[in-house]
Amino acid sequence: MSTLLALETTDKNGSIAFFRDGEPVLARALPPKQRSAQTLAAEIRKLLDFCAISPREIDVVAVNTGPGSFTGLRVGVVTAKMFAYACGAKLVGVDTLLTIAVGIDATTGAVAIVSTAVDAQRGEVVAQTFSLSTDGLLPKALDAARRIPLSEWFEAAMQTGAVLASPVLARRAPQVPGGLSMVDERYWQPNASATGRIALERVRVGAFDDPWTMEPVYYRLAAAEERRQG
Repeated sequence: MSTLLALETTDKNGSIAFFRDGEPVLARALPPKQRSAQTLAAEIRKLLDFCAISPREIDVVAVNTGPGSFTGLRVGVVTAKMFAYACGAKLVGVDTLLTIAVGIDATTGAVAIVSTAVDAQRGEVVAQTFSLSTDGLLPKALDAARRIPLSEWFEAAMQTGAVLASPVLARRAPQVPGGLSMVDERYWQPNASATGRIALERVRVGAFDDPWTMEPVYYRLAAAEERRQG
């Protein structure tokens, strides 16, 4: 038996999921009105208790490493690293933009190309374009992730014919130009089930991360650090 715990805390609406033998068993959203730093450890315990498994029986812990919010990423990555170290589990870091793409139901073929993004603050996003597969394969990146103004994200999506998918749309949907499409609202957020699915592919090829060196991927300095650097 192989087991995997997946953590997704890059935005306000975090989630966790448990997999056994490559199959999803249970996924839960973190309490939406509380910070993940306050709830993550307790929710992990509840999830494992419900699945009747102890922390030391987890073989792999997967976590989104970014891009995403500074606090959310730190909480998720630190928790995953501590869990892996304390319980002897392997560690897998997962990209947030790919996670959003994986979470979209592509089996109908209704969405072929998607542009995912997360908020980079100050009117910018970190965005990347993916080609979706209808046969269960992971999405294929069509470009590199980049930090760009929101308006440029819209323009790039119009040029490629991509459909938009992002937590940013919860606030910015009214600004989306006519002619651009958005995926259904339920696919805007990254989720731990998608995190786990990506991690399982990495596990199959032995692509693990080092708990001592894995760090969040921010794409910009925190505001305080930017002020210090002038």
